Amino acid sequence: MLDLGKVGVTASVQLNGKLLNTIWYAKRKFEVSAFIKEDNTLQVTVGKKYSNRIIGDFVEFGKLNNVWDTSTVQEYLNKNKPLKSSGLIGPIQLVKFSN
Repeated sequence: MLDLGKVGVTASVQLNGKLLNTIWYAKRKFEVSAFIKEDNTLQVTVGKKYSNRIIGDFVEFGKLNNVWDTSTVQEYLNKNKPLKSSGLIGPIQLVKFSN
């Protein structure tokens, strides 16, 4: 089993070019025995919290700079609030599963 550990938001996992799954929830383990080889390529594409980028703009520029939004995000995002965990936090482990 491939265990991604903690994932903030979303993750799409490919092993040796084969899409294993895209997760949007707490399930972080993938059965990999049918796909694993002696030499392997693991690709994990993660999504990040959009609100973190908006807050980053306010911290760095004092206004929205890298994103475009039609709402008044200043009303519900505060640059002094801590950012949310986001991305691949891990630890990533290959775990032997026994019956």
